[in-house]
Amino acid sequence: MAPGAADRCGRRRALTALETLFTQEGRWEECVEVLERRVAALASVGDKVDVLMQVASIWSEKIGDGGSAAEAYERVLKMDPSHGAASAALEEVYRQRKVWPELVELLLARVEYTGETEEKINSSVRLPAYMRSTSVTGTLPRHAAGRVPGGLLKQHRSQGAGTVGQCHQQVADLLSEYTQAAQGMEDAKQAADLWSRSRVVRLGPAPY
Repeated sequence: MAPGAADRCGRRRALTALETLFTQEGRWEECVEVLERRVAALASVGDKVDVLMQVASIWSEKIGDGGSAAEAYERVLKMDPSHGAASAALEEVYRQRKVWPELVELLLARVEYTGETEEKINSSVRLPAYMRSTSVTGTLPRHAAGRVPGGLLKQHRSQGAGTVGQCHQQVADLLSEYTQAAQGMEDAKQAADLWSRSRVVRLGPAPY
């Protein structure tokens, strides 16, 4: 074995030993530090994602720091935007922390990246409630606004200061209509085609 490879192998063994020790002793923040060193050392995106999911789980379940857990899940989604487990976990963290604008953006991204018609429907159906919550602060997130369905974005902008306001019922009605139509189709391809053609989920390019 080449000297460089032997050194890397030795570092991996040392990090694994530290991770085991800190886990056994419940020293979770130190365990996270070790895992972050592993993330930095890994070359494969898939491997980095796996370790970051461990980091997020420790922050959420062992340390109880939702903000740090959210940051870890966000890093996963930057590497793999279609990572379903990270997206679902991040939605729950956002919901618990009541960060509604980020929730809207997350679901819009999920609709954009998922290939599953049912998941597009399920995510879109939850959007009106989260958008209603953003009206407390009066704005949609800037990145999310570029991916709101065309008809909704036009109405959203027409309200002046970016408030969600009166568009919620319209969105809910449209989502209900297309959800029922798509779910009533036995042919999954036809349902997917209907959903992709509908104005409800037709997404524009993100502005940033």
